[in-house]
Amino acid sequence: GYTPRMSKKKESIDQFTVMELREELKKRGIKTSGLKKDLVSRLKKAIKKEKSDKRKKDKAKRKSKNAEEQELSSISSSEKREFTDLGGPSKEDINCLLYTSDAADEEDSV
Repeated sequence: GYTPRMSKKKESIDQFTVMELREELKKRGIKTSGLKKDLVSRLKKAIKKEKSDKRKKDKAKRKSKNAEEQELSSISSSEKREFTDLGGPSKEDINCLLYTSDAADEEDSV
């Protein structure tokens, strides 16, 4: 199959054929008509914007993760267990239920 040239990192966009430029622009929803120099310019601008957007998104993701880690580090370990618990009964609750159930069974048998 056809491998788009964009996968070759060191290759210059200026070396793309008009057909390849149009294909890359079309994938991005960008106008595909005009001279080769216009297509090159549009594609370079689009790639620059994509890289900038990705950096902003990555930075926001790191900032969010750091804020979450700071929040988790500021709460006690018992609160952390509660925070990460999926809502099921704790070991203490289970032991209490088992003990209560065993005691009730003993009373019934007496």
